[in-house]
Amino acid sequence: MSELTGNKIAVACGLFAFALMLVGCALSGSRALTSLIRGGESAVVFGFVIWLACRPLIEAKESLADREASDKDKGKNVNQTV
Repeated sequence: MSELTGNKIAVACGLFAFALMLVGCALSGSRALTSLIRGGESAVVFGFVIWLACRPLIEAKESLADREASDKDKGKNVNQTV
């Protein structure tokens, strides 16, 4: 997973949490400003949690790419004599 993909997933989950909280609060009878504030809080919290969950996946992909790059040069000078 690339860093851009992880960020997109976090933003999408944050926006979904915002919409869900906004509609849920409005249907339960809270005022518009309160619904917006609660929606904003949930977007920040859930977006940050998903972003933190994606970080190990991004770092694992980057370390795997580094290992593959170092493996390509592994047998390059095998036939040379000392």
